[in-house]
Amino acid sequence: MLEKLLLTVLLAIVPASRAAAVPERPDPLFGPRTLYGWGPWLAEFDGAPTVGVNEVVPFFAEGRKPGRATIMAVSRRGTPGYARAGLLTRGPDAPPRVVALKGEVPADEPVLVVRGLSPDHRLVGSAPVPAGAGASVDALLTAARAQKGKHTLVFVHRYHAPRQPEIVDLFVGEPTWNPGGKTMRQVRAQRVTFVGGKLVATKAFTRRAGVPEHVDTEPVTLTRADWAETSVRTLGFVGVPDGRWFRLTADVGFEGVGYRVEQLGSGMVAYDAYHYTPH
Repeated sequence: MLEKLLLTVLLAIVPASRAAAVPERPDPLFGPRTLYGWGPWLAEFDGAPTVGVNEVVPFFAEGRKPGRATIMAVSRRGTPGYARAGLLTRGPDAPPRVVALKGEVPADEPVLVVRGLSPDHRLVGSAPVPAGAGASVDALLTAARAQKGKHTLVFVHRYHAPRQPEIVDLFVGEPTWNPGGKTMRQVRAQRVTFVGGKLVATKAFTRRAGVPEHVDTEPVTLTRADWAETSVRTLGFVGVPDGRWFRLTADVGFEGVGYRVEQLGSGMVAYDAYHYTPH
């Protein structure tokens, strides 16, 4: 049923519902060049290219445009500045060094930094899209409204940056409602991603009410307002010169934070890190 609903929506938007094949190969941009952090602090591990004071780095955080910050200090374990990094320095996997950033970095949120970007790399953040920005989403919304009903859920996330292709996440869900029709027992869903109006990736997922999605977190309650909002937060996207795009995410739970960079289309994981939250 869900697949039929999704196909109906997609056929109203694009000639074919199959995402184009995307070559899967690692990119040296990620891996050791990617640093994760919490607020204005980054974790630096042995083996990564050493960062330097006054180096300017781009950062990605939820609900923001890609930003730029300046490295103000690098503190090693045991030095006075190290303890000030808070969450990063108190867990069992505390890094040997922490990096302090200066700039408009959010104070208490997950942050990803990708070093070594050139003018040929394309950056799209996760800031709210201004009204009227980008036309490619119009067809999505038209098709979504046509399909919206008791048995179909549709939600759209839009990501936009000047002179960059608009990226759109279209969520189509098939709910199983509780009596009364206000909350759901579960929802089977697909996230369909478009870049510049072209279908590049699809991902299926299922959410169940009353089941914690992380250890030691409250069970979820599924409604029309939040059924598509999982714990995985999109921080932004990076496009590389050969046409591939990567999604940067943070999965925030009570027990820790997972950071990931994943190639759209192939699903290849280019970077994966986890930091335990101390309690």
